[in-house]
Amino acid sequence: MPDLEQMIEGALRPIAKPMAQTPAWLPLRGGFQALMTVFLPLLRGDLKLNSQVARVVSSEHRVIL
Repeated sequence: MPDLEQMIEGALRPIAKPMAQTPAWLPLRGGFQALMTVFLPLLRGDLKLNSQVARVVSSEHRVIL
């Protein structure tokens, strides 16, 4: 299983080595967006879109933009 840093790196650019895919279950209505709608109120701080990740601090569960 990939760690948080590998997941973020894989989301930002292709990676050289293949990663195992885990099956995912999505809600019957609303798909992936329904998950985001549920989690959005749980975020602490501001949600910043279209930002570049400068650093990932996995020990603090933080992404520095």
